[in-house]
Amino acid sequence: MTYIEWLSRQNKDSVLKDLAHDIGSDYSFPQTDTFEVMHQYFKDSFVPSDIVRLFLWSYGVYLEEFRKEVVQLEEKLIREIEEAGEEYL
Repeated sequence: MTYIEWLSRQNKDSVLKDLAHDIGSDYSFPQTDTFEVMHQYFKDSFVPSDIVRLFLWSYGVYLEEFRKEVVQLEEKLIREIEEAGEEYL
């Protein structure tokens, strides 16, 4: 899941949902999930510092949740391998 997808799935009454709407409405916003490109866009656009801080914070939360999903998938795969035993190999 990309940052933009994650952002758009947030609570409909939150500042994150507002940020998702603003990004979605801005046709010049980079169509990439690269942090550096998005961060540079915010800096070059001269948006208020509160918005840049919100982006930086929310991207950190996104990465944290993404890492948790990866760990859960790894654990699931390991369980499946252990349960299957030699049949898996």
